[in-house]
Amino acid sequence: AEPTNNQKQHDHGSQKVYAFYNPEAQHQGLSASRSDAVEFVNILVKKYEEAGLKKPNEEIMLLFLRSDGRLTDPKWLDDVTGALVSPTAGAVSLQVDHPSSKQGETTTLLPSLHIHTGETSLSELADGKGKSYPTPIIGGVASAMRLKTYNDLPANDSILSSAAAADVELSLNLWLCGDGIKVLTSKSTVVRVDRNNPHQSSDDMSDEEAARLMAAWMTNEQANSVYPARSMVNGGVDASRE
Repeated sequence: AEPTNNQKQHDHGSQKVYAFYNPEAQHQGLSASRSDAVEFVNILVKKYEEAGLKKPNEEIMLLFLRSDGRLTDPKWLDDVTGALVSPTAGAVSLQVDHPSSKQGETTTLLPSLHIHTGETSLSELADGKGKSYPTPIIGGVASAMRLKTYNDLPANDSILSSAAAADVELSLNLWLCGDGIKVLTSKSTVVRVDRNNPHQSSDDMSDEEAARLMAAWMTNEQANSVYPARSMVNGGVDASRE
C-alpha cells in the first residue's frame, strides 16, 4: 500500500516503519484516535499477508508517541523491540527527559487519579520483598506494545480526550487484562519533550474523565475513596456527571 498524506513509510535497517499522523485528532478523543490508527494497521497487516509481504508469525509493534515527544537516538527501535520480545512484557513505557528527572523514576497514579512521577526507583520495585509500592503506568509521552496485545484488550472509552485519561485507561487495561507494563531506562529510549510545541498535551485529566474511569474500573467503595482525595486537590468530582 502506498503511503497516504497522513502516513509516511521509513526503512529502518531491514525493518519497515510506518508513521501515522491523525489530522482529525483535535476533533476526537485520544483513545478514539489511537483506535483509528490501530484499525488501519490491522487492515494493512491483512493486505500484506494476502500479498505475501508479511508472514503470519511476524510480530507488529505499535508505538504511541505524543506530538510534542521526540526520539533522537536511532537505537530506540532495537531496544524497544528487544524489550517487547520478552513474554512477560505486555507493553513498555519510555522515560521522559526533563530537568528534574532522575534515572529509574516511574510514573504512577495517585489516589486522587492524578498523574505523578514518583521517587520510587525501578530497583525498589524489583526488590520490594512483599512491600507495597506504586504500580507503574504509561509514562504519557511514549509507549509501545505488540499489535496483538492491543487487539486483545477490552474496548476503550472513545470519549476520553486528554492524554492523561487515555494513558490511565490503557494502563489499567494492560495491568488487569494484559501482561503489565515495563519501564525502559536505556539512554536510546529516553523521550525528549518539545516545550515550544503548541500542541503540548496536558498531564492531567478533567473531573468528568476521572468520573468515567471510576465508573468503568472501580467498585462504589473504591470510587468513594477517590472523591475526597480528588476534592483536596482541585475541588472534587461530580458523581452525577457521565
